[in-house]
Amino acid sequence: DGISKKKALVIIKGGLGNQLFQLSLCNLLKVQGFDVYIDINFYQNKELLKHNTKRHLELSVKELNFKIASKNTAKWFYKMQKIKTISNYQKGHNYNLEQLRYFNIFDGYWQNTENLNFSIEYLKNVLSNQAQFEKDLNSKPVKGSTLIHVRRTDYVGLNQELNIQYYSEALSLASNEIENFYFDVFTDDIDWVNKNPLFGNANKIYDSNSFEGSSIKTFSEMLGYENYIISNSTFSFLAAYIGGKSNSKIVKPYPWFPNRKHNFDNFSKWTNINWKLENERF
Repeated sequence: DGISKKKALVIIKGGLGNQLFQLSLCNLLKVQGFDVYIDINFYQNKELLKHNTKRHLELSVKELNFKIASKNTAKWFYKMQKIKTISNYQKGHNYNLEQLRYFNIFDGYWQNTENLNFSIEYLKNVLSNQAQFEKDLNSKPVKGSTLIHVRRTDYVGLNQELNIQYYSEALSLASNEIENFYFDVFTDDIDWVNKNPLFGNANKIYDSNSFEGSSIKTFSEMLGYENYIISNSTFSFLAAYIGGKSNSKIVKPYPWFPNRKHNFDNFSKWTNINWKLENERF
């Protein structure tokens, strides 16, 4: 049946958050009957890594249940793109299933909550192969425990980092509405967090070197909270989406990014806090 099935090559790239969104799309396509290949060359391509934040493929490919495209298979997909009647190439966050042909390439981040919703059990399954994950996902969070995520390093250069006002408003809201409120901070910029008095009452502050520097272990740890104040990073969005319970208070920035629309802007299940990029550095 491999010959008659429509084929999809999904490019896997970026950090753990992006990888999980791309895998959600792979799962959706597989359920719809596609023969799905994943292309993980991004992590071996020195040229690509020069121009992107250094990332690793965080999950063991054996556990993903998709075929790994060899370089030749990937080349074949690209070669087929020349024949427009049988091929289709999609990029971005949204795809159009109407346009799909026999050979399809998906080269994007696919950050949309419909895919996530559809594939949530598949993702939990994949992640639960990591020893710590299942325990953290199923543990009952401590009442009032709140995670604050601060993402800055690469965002500062891109003018996408959230300002201190966002965190100030979010903390004020959370401390008023959450019983037994206390918070831990997870960040990639511990200096910025330490120098802002706003975070002075943090119970614990974790940085990129905590949890053996492992994204999987950090992500797993992030699932053990009752409430979330997330940053505009898929990593914290997914931690709140997977770890949040029915009684969780979850706060997110609106808009997700300054100056451009994003699918997460339409996600209305959580509390939005409006923010705008201050020209604090100029």
